[in-house]
Amino acid sequence: MNASNAAGAIVAARPAPIFEFEDLAGLPCGCVTAAFRAAQWGVTLVSVEAKGPHCVLPHHFLGQVLHLAEDFDDEADEGQADAAPAG
Repeated sequence: MNASNAAGAIVAARPAPIFEFEDLAGLPCGCVTAAFRAAQWGVTLVSVEAKGPHCVLPHHFLGQVLHLAEDFDDEADEGQADAAPAG
């Protein structure tokens, strides 16, 4: 087996990532969060990726999951919010 075949075998054996990166966001406290999406489960995860230097919130630490929920359709939610209840 030559080196190029060995490298190809290693790449082919690597599993697909479960979570795909979507976005980074800064919080008012200075912490930075990252949003990831697991397409096969329809789940979004938001976690703290960097602790703000002056953040005093005890639940903000590296790797802390702040949000884990099913994905939602923004347009569908907006349509429901615009509809007035009958009665």
